Amino acid sequence: MKPTTADEFMQTPTKQQWAAELENGWAGSDGASWCPDRIRGVRIGQISASYKASRLPAPLHDFRYRQGRAYKLPASWRRLADAELRLGIRKELGKAGVGGFSYAIGFLEAAVIFRVVRIAGWFAWNATAE
Repeated sequence: MKPTTADEFMQTPTKQQWAAELENGWAGSDGASWCPDRIRGVRIGQISASYKASRLPAPLHDFRYRQGRAYKLPASWRRLADAELRLGIRKELGKAGVGGFSYAIGFLEAAVIFRVVRIAGWFAWNATAE
């Protein structure tokens, strides 16, 4: 289901939207977000086709990139997806109670991931959808 506005694009997908992308040939979250599964011991990603993975920042980012490729969405929406990935990582660290120096390192790791995604993400966004 093609999102028609940036706000719609940035919503967490429903179970039906997730399933529709799987039916249209997406294999699920595949690690394309350039993220490790864990930062500072906190799970932020999971390679999975399960809808449960959509609650994590990296699989949600993979879903948004899939939509960007499949529906040829505006490139400006890619920045929204990338920024939300960085914010999502920070939120997961905060929810897990990571604090002090460890949080600062996690914050830096999220910033590095954001930069890598911004640089390399252009290719992923513009790749032909499966």
